[in-house]
Amino acid sequence: MNFFNNKQGVVAQLVYGALLIILIVVLISINSFSIIKKYKIGLNESLNNQAYIYAKSIYTLLRDNMGDNELLQKKVESLIDRNSEIKNFTILEPREDGFEIVVSTNKEQIGKRTNFYLYKMAWNQKDYQGIATDAISAGIALEEEDKKFADDLLRQGGNWFVALPMFNQFDQKEAILSIMISSQFENDITQKNQISSLILTMVTIIVVIMFLAITLRIWDYALLYNKMKEVDKMKDEFISMASHELRTPVTGIKGYSSMILDGSFGEVSESAMKGVSIIKSAADRLAILVEDLLDVSRIEQGRIEIKSAILDPDTVIKEIIEELKIQADSKKINLLFRPHKDILPKINIDPDRLKQILINIIGNSIKYTEKGMIEVITEEKNKKLFIKIKDTGIGMSSEAQKRLFQKFYRVKNDKTKEITGTGLGLWITKRIIELMNGNIEVESIEGVGSQFSISFEIK
Repeated sequence: MNFFNNKQGVVAQLVYGALLIILIVVLISINSFSIIKKYKIGLNESLNNQAYIYAKSIYTLLRDNMGDNELLQKKVESLIDRNSEIKNFTILEPREDGFEIVVSTNKEQIGKRTNFYLYKMAWNQKDYQGIATDAISAGIALEEEDKKFADDLLRQGGNWFVALPMFNQFDQKEAILSIMISSQFENDITQKNQISSLILTMVTIIVVIMFLAITLRIWDYALLYNKMKEVDKMKDEFISMASHELRTPVTGIKGYSSMILDGSFGEVSESAMKGVSIIKSAADRLAILVEDLLDVSRIEQGRIEIKSAILDPDTVIKEIIEELKIQADSKKINLLFRPHKDILPKINIDPDRLKQILINIIGNSIKYTEKGMIEVITEEKNKKLFIKIKDTGIGMSSEAQKRLFQKFYRVKNDKTKEITGTGLGLWITKRIIELMNGNIEVESIEGVGSQFSISFEIK
């Protein structure tokens, strides 16, 4: 990825895009022109056969009138009037010095003689056999007169040349039938296909350009995503390092302040005790923050340890309630445990993490409850054990409930502005519960209270 994180990477992307466009266009063009070429060859063969059959049909129509050149001339003129495709119609009879034109759509040519090579080839064919071609002089070294004759034929607008010998009723070879047929139909079809191919190529180019533009945008997003991952990783590493570095001095501050408050260093004045008490309180909050940051770092890096064991949660719940009862009593809040039966079903869970979860949730309830009570209730349903923490606190709105488990989110209103917190506790709680295959939900009504419900499968 480092390759794409510098200018060379950007240039490589542009070069790659340009080469891809050129390659696709070239391949499509080659394919299109190859198809047109094959189509044209197939069309030529079809038209060749049709022209040959057309000439033989005319020969059959004229065969009974062999020898009567005047009648043949009238029939030829009649055929020309009814068939616009025929551009030149000629009947030639053999002479000692070549072939003489005796019937022709161009009356000026009647009486002229020629040794045109195609007539010689046609004369050597059998009855109802001949030659048909769309290249009159291709690859042939012609005499000057033959070149002039071929040019005259082409100027008349025909492209398909068909010639075959004519036999009389006694099966004697008497003449040559020569026809020039227009290939305008073939040219029109080929031109239409070429235009269609060009349009298709242009549309393909536009689509490819659009695709590459989207691809480049996706590459940009990928680069941005990778950069964000790098920044996020650096942030996690910094939080982990800073938290570890902070833990030692915070522990020292807490320890020494506790020793001063306990009188380990002798008597101190009342004002000093008050100051040390504030220092210890601040150190306690800082220690909680450090532990929260460490947990966030461990969770996001997948390094958090879950040491599950099958246990009765009753003991853990009672221990946490006893630990937090001092805080609840200081606010004159009743903290009660109401299990649904004397012996709770066993669950597969990390006891230390369960303590952390209960401390976070019950601690939050104490923090946001001014009066009344907090109840820890258990319930058994659908092969799951539910532990519900129900309080009579300030509650929260439905919008706040949707965002409650987001990182760094805290409910902000007049009642909470004086309450300290990082907004990490419930996010950590939810992630730890999920890591232990559990679930957490919240129900709350503003001014009435909240209920957090965590559940784990019964073992």
